[in-house]
Amino acid sequence: MDLGTNTFHLLIFDASGRDIHRRSHPVKMGEGGISRGQIAPAAQERILAAFALFSQDLAQYRVPATSVQAVATSAFRAADNATAVCEAIRQQSGIEIQIIDGQEEAALIAAGVQQAVPMDERPALICDIGGGSIEFILCDASQTYWQGSFEIGAQRMLDKFMPGTTLLPEALAQLWAWLDAQLPDLYQACAEQAPQRFIGAAGAFETLVLMHECRQRQAATFRFPENQTHFVVDAAGFEAVYEDLIFSEESVRQALPGLAGFRAQMMVPATALMQWVRLRFGLPVVEVSTYTLQQGLKQSLLRRGTYQRS
Repeated sequence: MDLGTNTFHLLIFDASGRDIHRRSHPVKMGEGGISRGQIAPAAQERILAAFALFSQDLAQYRVPATSVQAVATSAFRAADNATAVCEAIRQQSGIEIQIIDGQEEAALIAAGVQQAVPMDERPALICDIGGGSIEFILCDASQTYWQGSFEIGAQRMLDKFMPGTTLLPEALAQLWAWLDAQLPDLYQACAEQAPQRFIGAAGAFETLVLMHECRQRQAATFRFPENQTHFVVDAAGFEAVYEDLIFSEESVRQALPGLAGFRAQMMVPATALMQWVRLRFGLPVVEVSTYTLQQGLKQSLLRRGTYQRS
């Protein structure tokens, strides 16, 4: 289980590494509390509801709670009441939650992406935009040069720069200036490694692909092909989606093909961050991996032979 700030993910696989079942469920855990260091009561209810669904899946596939590896990220790291929420989950489901730090989160994300995207000798900047944190990794096919985790995720950006339902132009300028101030380490790492590729990991980047494909096909929906894990959105395609989103009213966003309702708010700061990266580091093309932390965790468990615990 990948317990992200915005969405929880469940992946069930067998000892050979074959995926058996997947489910993602929106929880918006950071809403109403992340900027105050709390998991709000309404978010706690959504968390327990998600675990009730996941427990049904685990029962269906005969997976005991002791065989579940559940990792929690930014919202749990930051919350003063995280221990109490983890205990409520354990009492309901029997599942123990492991809260991982940002460096481990970044490493698992990179491991997931590298399974999905053909890597080569060109340095790549990998990015995962969560609700609570954003991870950046600089790597190529053979090594990781630098990685960092920053508590500046999409929910935090929403709380700080978009208290209403629409982002104002002056707020976007403030957001980009804030990112400049928050990410000097990223500037330094990119100056040293000169990335030539920009690769986004799942989440908001998958939504970018869905919206792009719907626009290209003039279709209301798009489904990811079962065996395709790597997509490319060119500069013109990104700009079209960006213009659809960035200053739009929520009622307009809710009607955009490819944009799930629960992401209608979060995609505004997420695409603002994507645009910031494109412009600051001269990386106009956005590549997208449908693999991220959960696939990196799966690989780690299989490699260590700890996919089943007792």
